[in-house]
Amino acid sequence: MLAASSFPIYMKAFMNVVIGRDTAWSVTGASKRAASPFNFLTLQVVTFVILLATTAVGIWRDVLNSQLAIATVWAGLNTVVLGAFLVVAMAEAHRLRHDDKGARAIDAKSLALSEFLAAPEPRSTPYTLILAELRARQTDADRHDPVSVPAIKETAS
Repeated sequence: MLAASSFPIYMKAFMNVVIGRDTAWSVTGASKRAASPFNFLTLQVVTFVILLATTAVGIWRDVLNSQLAIATVWAGLNTVVLGAFLVVAMAEAHRLRHDDKGARAIDAKSLALSEFLAAPEPRSTPYTLILAELRARQTDADRHDPVSVPAIKETAS
């Protein structure tokens, strides 16, 4: 199912290689306002139209020949799958057009997700954790028997 919606991206990349066009990498979601999904789905829409026409011609041919061809079934299945993908994109575009809160919600969700997935600032290393534990043990030992516990010597590594 994913291949039905993502193969045009690979087609575009392949064509860029064939014609020698060097494209720049860009971050998704870097703008303040959420863009329409159809800004990114041009090839999927064109592919859907071609699949729809192919399916219609296949059905017409199968009716005239009085038998069903497997090619018509596959074209119809691909049309339905890609059509479902585009229906979701249309719903998203409609929501973005008519509901500004939705765009802000997507931005807030993206921000929260990026903060959640970002690597945390390291607060300690194994060396500092072990050193802290040894100091705590030494403090406990000093309270009970200050003579038997040797002092911990820190060395820079």
